[in-house]
Amino acid sequence: MGLKNFSLPETVNLNKILISIENYIGKVKKEDFIIHIHIDEKKITLSAIKLLYLLLNNYEDNYFIIIKNLPYCLMPDALEHIVYEKISKNKYHYDEICEKCYLKNICPGWNESLNIERNKVNLPKDIPKEIVMEITTKCNLNCRCCNLDKSNPINVEFKIVKNIIDECKTLGIRAVRFTGGEPLLNPDLEKMLSYAKRNGFYVLLNTNATLLNSHLLKILEKNVDNVLISLQGYNQTSERRLTNSHVDFNKKLTNIIKLNLRIPIVRIGSVISKTLIENFNRYYYLLKKIGINHWELYRPILKDDEEFEISKKDLIKIMYLLIEIKKTGMKTKIANPLPFCIVKNKKISLMSLLGGIADDGHSRIVWDARGYFKPSYFINVYLGKTIEESWQAPFLKKLRSLDYLPQKCKECYYLKWCKGGSRALAKIFNKNYFSPDPLFKT
Repeated sequence: MGLKNFSLPETVNLNKILISIENYIGKVKKEDFIIHIHIDEKKITLSAIKLLYLLLNNYEDNYFIIIKNLPYCLMPDALEHIVYEKISKNKYHYDEICEKCYLKNICPGWNESLNIERNKVNLPKDIPKEIVMEITTKCNLNCRCCNLDKSNPINVEFKIVKNIIDECKTLGIRAVRFTGGEPLLNPDLEKMLSYAKRNGFYVLLNTNATLLNSHLLKILEKNVDNVLISLQGYNQTSERRLTNSHVDFNKKLTNIIKLNLRIPIVRIGSVISKTLIENFNRYYYLLKKIGINHWELYRPILKDDEEFEISKKDLIKIMYLLIEIKKTGMKTKIANPLPFCIVKNKKISLMSLLGGIADDGHSRIVWDARGYFKPSYFINVYLGKTIEESWQAPFLKKLRSLDYLPQKCKECYYLKWCKGGSRALAKIFNKNYFSPDPLFKT
């Protein structure tokens, strides 16, 4: 089909998108919560790729989407979705553009059979997808699952954040996240958020939502696209016990509802605890009651609190529970690194785990309030003072290379998403960031 016949579906109805992809891009196979798209090199055009972005933007939280045999340079900001399978080597070769590309070591090259003009394809940029900024070490809660050091209270100044945002704009990074501590405690938050929004960024905010007032609500409504709210308990008693704080739970729930009415995307984040495992349905029904449809769970990154000593059996139980509530329309996954080999059937992992893509320095880095970039919240290794310096730091390049992983990992089809599990927990349990995840299945 020619380009002149191409048009985007009028709605984001999944079936309409998939039918259009069948017509203009290639074969589609949908099973459970996984969608496979196999590119037809004679069909696809640069214009038709908009369909793939339409699918990802609207359904990647609902489905694990795998795009097969699409050159990375056609969708460089969706690398985690692209895989190469059963390629014909005589169709691929490295040209001058390939030689300059930072992805050349994982890409088979350009496919000459593609119905796309090569000179219209831009060289992918080797940059993070998102920059996270810890703008304060202050917090009004004392969550047992948190590793925040509040011994030296810091509020990062606006001028520092402005410089980071300016570098993001220069490099072409499009998403910035404000976190803490509790970012609502930084008096410069309004200036930071409005500056990021004025400069065209997708703005994310992590908060516990307990300090929200009418003034702050107006600021967030105007400047924030995506809010992640920490919720550790399912009622007043459990939230107070897990946060070591006198939380007014009903007020917190009211604030969540207010945010959900005003912010495009509101997510709830909970660290997996024994309380959560034992009361999983209570958490789920609470979220549905207050209108939340996006719930992220996190594998605990500690080992000295019995409440968070979660076994492999516990994690597998949670994985299956998440798949069950996905059937009701809840967008949910374990969102930090966990080895996909924790279960024999890897489709269970695909449906319930995000993997290591968003963590451990693979797609973003974190500005520490003490004045430097580090790989992630839990990997406190100095990388540098600028994004460019930090993204190319030897430690981070080694971490992203995955060369240190066991051979079994390197040969695994699912390594692209799993990333070998958690580097932070490898350090905690094995004293080395580059050792196997403690749950790695030998």
